[in-house]
Amino acid sequence: MPRWWRLASPVAAILPVPAAIVAVELALDPAGAAAWLLLAVLAATLVGGTAVGLVATVLTAYLFDVNIIEPGSALSLGPRALAGVAAVTVAAALIAVGVGYLRALALRARAARADFEQRSSQLTAQVEMIAPVLDNCPIGVTVFDTDLRYRYLNRATLAMHELPPGEIVGKRFADLYPANVDQLEPYAREVLRTGEPQLDQLVSTPPENPTRHFRVDRYPIRGTGGSFTGVALTVQDVTERERLAEIQAEADRLRATVEVVFKL
Repeated sequence: MPRWWRLASPVAAILPVPAAIVAVELALDPAGAAAWLLLAVLAATLVGGTAVGLVATVLTAYLFDVNIIEPGSALSLGPRALAGVAAVTVAAALIAVGVGYLRALALRARAARADFEQRSSQLTAQVEMIAPVLDNCPIGVTVFDTDLRYRYLNRATLAMHELPPGEIVGKRFADLYPANVDQLEPYAREVLRTGEPQLDQLVSTPPENPTRHFRVDRYPIRGTGGSFTGVALTVQDVTERERLAEIQAEADRLRATVEVVFKL
């Protein structure tokens, strides 16, 4: 938020004053004057938020009573004045609270977007730095941003995907492989949440295809300020290693069986 905007926020609380002056100068009836004052509360809330809007609400109630309902220099406590002031006050308070809440949500969304864009730009610079080193690495390397969108894949990873880079970069894993979301997203989000790497996880392809086994490691990527900018994923095909391990395990079982038989 610009500095001038923050300075203007407290001043916005007095916007009902010029609104009341306009209503008096135009000789508006109470309904027309109330509309002007409510617009002033709306403007005050948009500029300064709920607190400023509520201050403007109190000022609106006073001005509506003193200058519109029964013009004079003191508050009127008559039934007609109280009913009118109460109606305007309630309407103004609802505007201040409701619009202030929506304003706060919008500001949080804008701040979150700005934070994401800052992290994204840092990640882009980091990827540009390491890409020449990793492009020819025999181990698959993938970089995701904090929204779990693909930001970089080296040649080994692209070979596993069998898709051109243009159809992968910028998309989420869930967009490309919706049936396999559970194999990546929960783990990657855990890395972003804890900042701890996840090492040596074995992932296997579905058994209906020729089964392949991969070792997967996940690492958090930090920006210059220490915040997380993404997740790096390394994938190594260990199918042959696993097959050899299975063969060795089967041989060990056979050896143990033979030893038992000969002992009998």
